[in-house]
Amino acid sequence: MHSVTRQQPHVSVVIPSYNSSAFIERCLTSVSQQKTTRPYEVIVVDSSDDDTSRVIAKRFPLVNLIRLKERTFPGAARNRGIEEAAAPIIAFTDSDCIVDDHWLDCALQAHDRGHDVVGGSIENARAGNLISDAEYFLEFREFSSQSLAREVRFVPSCNMSIRRAILDKIGTFPATRASEDVLFSYNLAKGGVKMFFAPSMRVAHLNRTRLAPFLKNQWLLGINFSVVRRLAPIRGWWLVRYPPLLFVAPFVRIVTTLRFILSNRFPHNFRQLGGFVLSLPLFLAGLAAWTAGALKGSGAPKPN
Repeated sequence: MHSVTRQQPHVSVVIPSYNSSAFIERCLTSVSQQKTTRPYEVIVVDSSDDDTSRVIAKRFPLVNLIRLKERTFPGAARNRGIEEAAAPIIAFTDSDCIVDDHWLDCALQAHDRGHDVVGGSIENARAGNLISDAEYFLEFREFSSQSLAREVRFVPSCNMSIRRAILDKIGTFPATRASEDVLFSYNLAKGGVKMFFAPSMRVAHLNRTRLAPFLKNQWLLGINFSVVRRLAPIRGWWLVRYPPLLFVAPFVRIVTTLRFILSNRFPHNFRQLGGFVLSLPLFLAGLAAWTAGALKGSGAPKPN
């Protein structure tokens, strides 16, 4: 049973969108068909210059579509959705994600147990494609559905649920181009807010499958790795303070990736290990692009 509503919802789902016409239907279908008895609303904040808004308006009339005239990065788009949200709990996913049927119920059950901020697991929706596998291991390796529930220092914005009261206390997402969830999680921890990882709260991410977009994204992530660590002393800040050390970062990331893979449950960990070995050349190419971006970000003018 699903209960998307424009009446008083128990939870508001906020989705930022930019040029999402290729996958927005899959995302919103999964969000709209949640197996829950609790009423929820769906808010999409779209700044596309393709036909994403037309697809949403035609196929999903119950979705609250906020159309922005200029391109808006995800953090600022989520903040606009938060302004519109009517529920005491706000859940976030991205337009390139497909959420599990019980996604909302798993989040709400964690909130019912007393957790204020809940982050969920991220699966590879295009597993078996080597570029997609490389992107998964570079970005989402620590959020496996096969890992244990636990308190964490970071929750990903593509699979997060939070009480509005916490947003009122800590503030909303920073307006950086990327890595806004890293800085947001830092602000939560600094404010004494604990974050909980619930592996049963699952989304599948539609990773990139073409080389040029994959490498460009890693380069942008590298830039923003440095940008947010110049704003706050987040883990890894010392790499940005002493840029030559960034050349060591790829080796550290290989070791930590293997550690995360092997910490998962058997036999999932060995299947992931095989996928990692096969995608290793692309993983290394992504690391090279990331390192180039991080070096560029470390020398850029400090953002306001």
